[in-house]
Order: sequence, then structure tokens, then C-alpha cells
Amino acid sequence: MSAASTSSETTPIPSKKVFPTTPLLWQTGPKLVVMLCGLMILVWCVLGMPFLVAGVLLSKIVPTLLSLVFPTVYISKTFHSLVLLPIARVICKDPEQTHIVGIILTNLLVVYPTLAYVTLTPFTWDYYQIGRIVLYYTAIFYYAASNAYIGLHHAEAHACWSNGGLVKPEWRYLFDRVGEWWFNPLIGIAPGMPSYTHVLIHHKYGNNLEDPQSTLWFDRSSLSDFFLLYCPMMIVLRHWGAGAVTKLEEAGQYMYAGKMLQGQWRMAVLYGLVCMLNFNFFLFGFLPIVCIFTASISSVEWSQHAFFDAEDEQCTPVLATTSVLSPPNQYRNEPWHIVHHALNTGHYTQNEKQKEITQLEQFVAKKPQKNSKLFLFKPKKEEFVWMAIFPVLMMKDFNTLAKSFVWTGAGERPAHEELVAYLKKCVQPLDLKTYTVDKLYTQQLMGPVHLEGRLAMKLSAQDKEEESGAEAAKFF
Repeated sequence: MSAASTSSETTPIPSKKVFPTTPLLWQTGPKLVVMLCGLMILVWCVLGMPFLVAGVLLSKIVPTLLSLVFPTVYISKTFHSLVLLPIARVICKDPEQTHIVGIILTNLLVVYPTLAYVTLTPFTWDYYQIGRIVLYYTAIFYYAASNAYIGLHHAEAHACWSNGGLVKPEWRYLFDRVGEWWFNPLIGIAPGMPSYTHVLIHHKYGNNLEDPQSTLWFDRSSLSDFFLLYCPMMIVLRHWGAGAVTKLEEAGQYMYAGKMLQGQWRMAVLYGLVCMLNFNFFLFGFLPIVCIFTASISSVEWSQHAFFDAEDEQCTPVLATTSVLSPPNQYRNEPWHIVHHALNTGHYTQNEKQKEITQLEQFVAKKPQKNSKLFLFKPKKEEFVWMAIFPVLMMKDFNTLAKSFVWTGAGERPAHEELVAYLKKCVQPLDLKTYTVDKLYTQQLMGPVHLEGRLAMKLSAQDKEEESGAEAAKFF
């Protein structure tokens, strides 16, 4: 064996100044502090949960009661045709994107007026104060539910890069990503996070070890790892955008780093104002919902990147992206996530989501990594989405996961027990002691990620439908 090949096989991992050997959050601080912050997030989640449950019930009960008295279906249709649609025709590129108008009106007429009322009302230790906090939580949940918050804000962020945004150029200054800039701070997310932290950083590194929000450092079936380590990491590095600012500056993208900092300052001003006007509400009403949304959104990210086969050199962070093959009728739940990560798609319409389904089916049939397993799950229940994967992982119910696991590897589908063992192995923390520099690059755990065959996936939707269906039928 030559000296060159020996060196290649035994080269140690560089120091953390070159490559992160620990998560970014505690490279500069003790891990114990991170765990204490995680414990505080958990306490605030528990504190706010009764208010959230009451708010959710109220947001469901009131419309139900109104429907018994008023013909709400006709009112909804009338409101859509007389209010939402005319405004959408003026400000939106696609007049059918009436949800953009819904975001604007819900912020202006529901969320911020409720916040102003609760903040400016003196805090009293009585049932009236509980009612006011429940009212605020109802407004927040109403916004999140009626506007499909997680999926929609995500889609808007991608659309601003790939399609020039969803609103017409003359209205972008006022209404572009209005939910991101006005609603996100209320739930602990700095304005700019979806557009800069997520699109420019997360999709560049794709959950590898240079991604500030990577799940690979942790046991993805561990509830303690999730709450005590991952949640505080997410709130600082992802939701506040601290990790993105660092990575953007490293890449020389100082303008976008500056915009992310502007978003942080904007959120800090809002928090300072609420804290100054009503400290008790800030502590017992405002912060709990921030922590609840942090845990909720983090659980989605955790589930979307729960698996990674460290022993398979063909397995990369993009290929390991979890995909839940549920019907496209709930397209904002992003069930076909591997296509989204591979192509950085906007997928904000039903048609685009259907296109992603075709692209994934054809890629599976033609993929160059013939022996590599994709983490595709096809559950029996159609409503099975990301929020359902998380509790299955936390309960370590690998039997359920194995039953719905779609086999795309070489040969016949392994026995159920083998699939259970395989999935258990794939949620374990990455052991860097087993890696050389060459293997880190081979599996794209360093540097920007990409998908071999990405062009084929992108062009696959242009193939004839009947041709793709025959090949994809082998796997679906």
C-alpha cells in the first residue's frame, strides 16, 4: 500500500476551528448551560399548555356555535368573493393566493389588536387575567391554523428567491413575507429566519455537521436529547438566526447577515416593549407560547431529519431526508420532503406538489444510487404527517415505522426484525471517531450538500407520464 493511500485512510478529523466536532451552540459555552436553558423551555411549555389547550378549544367551539345560528358557509364564500379575492387581484401575482390577504388581515385585525389589549391591561391574579391570556392564545392559534402557518411561511420564504415572491413588485415593500416579518416574532422567530437561516443555510448544508440546526449530533429517539439539547440549540441558532449570521459571514454574504441582524433587533425591540409594559404577562403569557412553538417547530425539523445510515457511504444528508408519502391534499405539510431538499422548491400550489410526487417516483425508479436506502414512509392512515412521526420516535415505536417503511434498497425487502434494527441504528448520534476526512466528504457531512442525479430529478417531470408510471410502479 502506498504512503499516499495510507495517509488518506488514517487522516484524523481536523480541529474544531476547521470542522465542528461539537454542535455550534456549546463550542463557546458549557453544555450544562444549554441543558438548563432546555429545562427552562420545558417548564415554560408546561406552564403555557393549559392556556393553549383552552385557546384551541375556544377557536373550535366559537365557529361551531356560530354555524348553528348563521349560515357560515355562505358567509365564508361571500367574504372570499367580496373581500379576499378583490384585494388578492390587486397585490398578488396569482389572484388565487388569497391566503396572503388572509395573513395581512389576520395580523391587522386579530393578532396585534389582541396583543395590544392584553399587554396594556394591568396584570391581575384572577380569572379575568386567565381569560385575557386565553384570548391571546386563541388569536395566535387562530392565525397559525387558519393560515397553515408552518407550511405557508416556509413556502413564502422559498418563493421570494425562486419566483420573486408571491406579491406584485410594486407591493413587495409593504406586503412581501408579511407573516414572516410581523407574526414570527410573537412565537420566538426572528424576522428573516425563513428567508436567510432556512433557505440560504439549512438548504445549503442540508442537516450535515456544518448546518447549525443539524440533528445528527443527537439520539433522535431520545426525549431528553430533544428538550434539553436540541430545543435550546434551535431557539438560538435557528429561530433567532445566530447560527445563520455566523455561516453567512463565513461565506462572505454580509448583506444577508446584516438583514438577519436587523430581524433580530426588530424582535428584541418588540420583546423589550412588551416586557416594559407588562412584565407579568411577558413572563407568564408571552414567553410560554414562544417556547411551545419552539418545541413544536423543532419536532417537525427533528422528524424530517431523523435518520442517517452512517455505514453506507452512498447515504448523504439529502438522500437521508425523511419523506412521508401521504396524499397531496395537505400539500403544505411537505410530505415529499426529499424533492424539496434536493431542488429547493417553493411548492406553494397544489400543482407544484403533484409535480414533486412525480419527480420523486421517477427518481426512485432511475436513481443512480441503486443500493442506497431512501427513508420513505407510506403509512396506512392518510392523515399521518410530521407531527405524527415525532411521538412514534419518542416512544421508540420502531415497529410502526418499520411497517410503513418503503424499501428502495437492493434485493428483496428484509424481514421486519431486520428493518426494526436498521431504523434503530439510523437514529443514533454520529460517531466521529469512526470517520476520516475522506469519508466525511464522501458522505457530504462537510461543505455544501448536493444530490447526485439532481438534474435528472429536475427534468424527470418533463418525461411522459406513462413512461414514468411503469418504472415507478416497481417501488410504489
